[in-house]
Amino acid sequence: MLGIAAGLGSAICSAGYFLLGEHCAGRHDPAGLTALGSTIGAMVVAVFTPPWTLPAHLLTAPAELGGLQAPSWLLLLALASAGTALPYLAGLRALRDLPSAPASVLAGVEPLVAAALAWLLLGQSLRPIQMVGAAIMLIGAILVQSTMPETARTIPNRLQDRCTPRGTTGSNEFS
Repeated sequence: MLGIAAGLGSAICSAGYFLLGEHCAGRHDPAGLTALGSTIGAMVVAVFTPPWTLPAHLLTAPAELGGLQAPSWLLLLALASAGTALPYLAGLRALRDLPSAPASVLAGVEPLVAAALAWLLLGQSLRPIQMVGAAIMLIGAILVQSTMPETARTIPNRLQDRCTPRGTTGSNEFS
């Protein structure tokens, strides 16, 4: 039951991210929005797992990532930057030009791409139940994309205006 509640909470937060991101990304700096979102997320996580209750000695313990051995705090910093901050920053930047519906479909496929890259680059594999889950996600993304209204799938006018060469009307540029 706790897992279902966590999954529903995650889905609500994800929907909020895309809807608020689409609304705010054109008006505010994506870096500031990412910082604000990360701060709010850290405060929520701190309610459930206060940082002062974690064993601090583990931060200086050696850890290995992709054959690189370093202190845990350094690898955590690298993962937080490359695996969290940069993707959110890129996602908010993309929401300036993409409507939230196709952006959320693309984000839903992201774990599938990560799993494929882990298989190709790291030799990791999925269990059969995980493959079923991946197939369900892929089918869901295809269904959402195919049933989405045409206006949500086309390039927004603000992006089309930027991409249309000067001196043209842009009428058939992206048909």
